[in-house]
Amino acid sequence: MNFETRYRQTVEEIFCKDVPGFVIARDFCLGEGKHIRSHLLLDAVHAWMPSGNAESSEQKDAVQSAIAVELLHHYLLIHDDLMDRDVLRRGKLTVYASCHETYGREKGEGIAIAVGDYLINEALALLCDVDPKALSIAISVLRETIKGQLLEYVADTTWSLEQIETFYQEKTALYTFALPLRIAELISKKEVSTEIELASNHLGIAYQFRDDLNEYVGLKKRDAEGGRDDFSRGKMTVVNRLFLDRLDSQSRLDLERAWKVGMSAEEIARWKSKADELGVVSEIEKMILIHVEYARETIRKLGLEKTESIKDVFAYIK
Repeated sequence: MNFETRYRQTVEEIFCKDVPGFVIARDFCLGEGKHIRSHLLLDAVHAWMPSGNAESSEQKDAVQSAIAVELLHHYLLIHDDLMDRDVLRRGKLTVYASCHETYGREKGEGIAIAVGDYLINEALALLCDVDPKALSIAISVLRETIKGQLLEYVADTTWSLEQIETFYQEKTALYTFALPLRIAELISKKEVSTEIELASNHLGIAYQFRDDLNEYVGLKKRDAEGGRDDFSRGKMTVVNRLFLDRLDSQSRLDLERAWKVGMSAEEIARWKSKADELGVVSEIEKMILIHVEYARETIRKLGLEKTESIKDVFAYIK
C-alpha cells in the first residue's frame, strides 16, 4: 500500500468518531498539499537503501514515519493559523476559521486548539511505534520549532536579519527538512548528521524567504480580500526587514506608524511600490540563490539531488 493511500486511511481512522471539530480537521488534513516532508523522508530512505524491498520492515517504518511527519505538519499549521488569526490556507478556510464558523467564536477557538493537540498526540504515537528514537528526534525538533514560532510571533522592528534567519532555521528548517531526514537516517542506518544539518539550514532559510516573497506578491492569501498579509501588518519577515533597512529615518518612522494604526489598500500599494523601487525583491532573490547553491552542494553529498522531492523543493524555491 503506497503512502497516499495509507495516509488517507490513517486520517480517516483518527477522525472517524463523532467529536466536535473532527470532520473539519479530517478535511483539512486530506486537502490539497504538497506532502514535501513525507516525500522527502521516503525518498531519502529509498536513496540510502536502494535495494530495499517494498515490503521490508524499513519501508513500512518509513511510510508510518512519513504519515506521522505529515500529521505533525498539519498540527503546526492549525496552531500557526490560530495564532495569526488567518482565515485562508490553500485557498480554503483554516481549521481556526471553520471552527469559528461552525461552533462560534469562543468555543471554536478552543476546539481548534484541541484538534491540533489531538493531531500531535497521534503523530507522536505513530513514531513511538516505529522506534522510540524516532519519537525522541521529533520531540527535539518540535521543541526548537515551537521556540522558533514564539520568537517569530513576538519579533518587532528591532530584530536584525540574523535574528530572523535564526527563527527561520528553528521554525522552518528543522521541521521541514531536518525532521524527515533525521528519521530517514535512523531507519536506513545512515550516518550523515552533519550534512543533514547543513542542507536543512540552507534549504529552510531559502524556503521561508521564498514563502515570504510569494505572500508579498499576492500568491499566498490569508483572507478573501488579500489585505491581511505579513507586509501590511508589519510582521518581521525578510521582506519587511530589508525594506526598513533601505528607508531613510523619517520614512521608517512613517512605515512603523502605519503598521501600528493599520493601512488602507491604497497605502499598502504605495508602500509596496516604494519597496520595489528600493530593490527589496531582487535583493532577496539573490539571497535565496546563495542559500540554494550551498544547499545543492550538500544535497549532492547526501545523494539526494535526483530525488523527486528535492527537485520539487528546488522548483518551489527558485
